[in-house]
Amino acid sequence: MKTATHSGALSDQKVGIIKATELNDLTGTLTKEQVAGDFRGGTSRMGEAWDANQKIVEIVAEVARRHDATNAQVALAWLLHRAAQMGVSAVPIPGSRKPERALENLGAVDLRLDADDMTQLDSIRSLVEGSRNIVNNPTWISSGRE
Repeated sequence: MKTATHSGALSDQKVGIIKATELNDLTGTLTKEQVAGDFRGGTSRMGEAWDANQKIVEIVAEVARRHDATNAQVALAWLLHRAAQMGVSAVPIPGSRKPERALENLGAVDLRLDADDMTQLDSIRSLVEGSRNIVNNPTWISSGRE
């Protein structure tokens, strides 16, 4: 299977790929009304737990304000810093529809997060409520899509 070969090669080189959808929840660019009208509103994370999960966006926004950065830049820098701490390379793939957003995202490379920033961002893990899945069946979600 081609995907397994590519994944194996990346794993051998200690490179991780992080897809855009995992970052979107942190940017603060979506509204409750936007997600209510599409499939994301059907997930417990973006639907019924929307209000509770806004705490996560507030934490990212707080760090972004301190660095005069965007939430997206902080989310990307967080991934890059965490990978460096783990001794691996990471290749975040943000979903930028506009060239100016892609250029803006590059600012994450130069963003220096300190230990306090990392502690604050790492705390997000314990705050997440709900699932991103539209069905409660991991085999359906991944079947033929990886």
